[in-house]
Amino acid sequence: MVVPEGFTIPPLIYLVPTVIVLLGAAIMLWTVRPAVTDRTVIAVVPWIVAGGGGHVLYVTDAIPPGIEPFFGVPAVYLTFAALGAITWLVIEVVSSTRNTFDAATYLAVVGLLIAIVLVIWVLWTGFVAGDIAIFWPVIALVASLLASVLVWVATARVFPVTAQVTGATGMLVIFGHGLDGISTLIGIDILGGTERSPLADAVIYIGSRLPTADVIGDTWLFVIVKFGLAVAILVLFREYVRDEPSQARLLLALIAAVGLGPGVHNVLLFTLGMAG
Repeated sequence: MVVPEGFTIPPLIYLVPTVIVLLGAAIMLWTVRPAVTDRTVIAVVPWIVAGGGGHVLYVTDAIPPGIEPFFGVPAVYLTFAALGAITWLVIEVVSSTRNTFDAATYLAVVGLLIAIVLVIWVLWTGFVAGDIAIFWPVIALVASLLASVLVWVATARVFPVTAQVTGATGMLVIFGHGLDGISTLIGIDILGGTERSPLADAVIYIGSRLPTADVIGDTWLFVIVKFGLAVAILVLFREYVRDEPSQARLLLALIAAVGLGPGVHNVLLFTLGMAG
């Protein structure tokens, strides 16, 4: 199996319009060529959170049947990428006529409103079912934040130029993949869940065969790999960010989303008493 468990292509009636909107918005954004700064990348975070919340609602069968296919995997990525892209395009067009219009701020605000609605929906679903849990979601977030700060400080010491050039975008890449790694560790080693990605499962399997497995669990190696890959990517992207800052930061935002999206999904599942 080369794709994650649960990977399903939605019906064409859902897939085709989503792809058309996403490609159309992407092409028009490419024409407009808005500057992508650290603030723009941070503005994308609420959209990633919204996507994670949307998929949790899909997993828990809380999405109405008429729109359910938009929230599966990989459809949820396309859905929120399309919504974010078209929103960004509209904001950029409006901002071009108003000098005081801050595109990044409005992109973040719209995404935040959507994310709040979906996260509240997730929590309400758990509340109605009587399955709200707070302890492990908080532990996952705090541990990920602390570990990411330590990794970022170490990166700044060993690769000071990389940290300076990538800035807040680099921090987000590290935190996103750290959250994915640590929440996966909690979900598997503590809560008894399973990993759906074959590649991640292979790394976890290697960890389970090491002598340390009986002491610190199976998933610690996956956490190390996630942080290590994040730092390696930032080092490799250093010159790219210098030469083409907008393009490089946009790609780094996508790389951050690959970690942050599943991480948010895991944490929200924990709030429902589920391990993933």
